[in-house]
Amino acid sequence: MDVLKKLAADSKVIAIGETGLDYYYSHSPHDVQRRVFGQFIHMARQTQLPIVVHERDAARDATELLRCQGAGDLRGVIHCFTGNYESARAYLDLGFYLFRGGMKPHGLGKERDRQLNAALGAALQSISDAAQAMGAKAEEARMLTVDTFAHAAGLLLLAHTGRIRMFGASARDLMARYVEDRIDQLKGR
Repeated sequence: MDVLKKLAADSKVIAIGETGLDYYYSHSPHDVQRRVFGQFIHMARQTQLPIVVHERDAARDATELLRCQGAGDLRGVIHCFTGNYESARAYLDLGFYLFRGGMKPHGLGKERDRQLNAALGAALQSISDAAQAMGAKAEEARMLTVDTFAHAAGLLLLAHTGRIRMFGASARDLMARYVEDRIDQLKGR
């Protein structure tokens, strides 16, 4: 670890890791993985560098270590997120970004996923209906719905991770301005 700490002091180093816990393959005993991961968390805090975390089938232990040993001072990414929605929320609550690699997240099941998609579609339908009532063609209204949903999802992510503070902005105000702009565009046809 001493060699890695010295290397981390170089200005070209932009993050600590890849490090983490992998209980799927378990090439090392879990207690050893937790101890070494804790050392990397400590190094990231000391250097004030972001941490790149690999976690597979170990979300509970990984989030616990990040929460307890990171003490809210860490930032970083879960680079190959494969967990369920509960673990996603835990990582987002800690201020981490999630990136999905080549593996598919699990936890919902096909039927629950279908139900959630149907509920989301029904909730978003009012945007499309309102746009069409204001004169938009069906395809334009569909694209406006997609655009609005993407905008809202991005703002929710920024708000939930606290990253919106770096812009000195309010998600609520930004969304209201976005909607007003879209309404003005539709009215100005």
